[in-house]
This record gives sequence, C-alpha cells and structure tokens, in this order.
Amino acid sequence: MNLNSEIAFYSELRLLDKARLLNLFLHELAEEARSTYGPGTDQVHDGAHLRFVNELVHRLTRVMEQLLAEDAT
Repeated sequence: MNLNSEIAFYSELRLLDKARLLNLFLHELAEEARSTYGPGTDQVHDGAHLRFVNELVHRLTRVMEQLLAEDAT
C-alpha cells in the first residue's frame, strides 16, 4: 500500500463517500477494541490499546460530523 495513493484516493471522494469510508473504518476499529476485554465489565486486559482505539473513534466521529455538515475546518 502506497500512502500517497491512498491519500489521493480519499481526496477525490465525494463528501458522503468519505463519510461512508470513515464509517467502515470505525466499524473495524470497534472490532479491534473487542479484543481488549473479556466478557465482564471489569475484565479489560489491554487498557492502553482500548484507550488508543477509543481516541481514534472520538477523533474520526468528529471528522465525519464535519464532512457531513460540509464544514471546511
């Protein structure tokens, strides 16, 4: 995978398609987060990884909000 080609691909997408792609990525992140804890609420065995994934989700949902509102900032 060439990062520059991925950036170019993303840059050429319509706003709605960018949001859809980010949504798909968020779904994958949620699955990744599931690997950090057990069945009980007190059974987090990789807190640092879970925190990192949560931070990504937080930032990406803000980007999606801005895309869907057509907010250039």
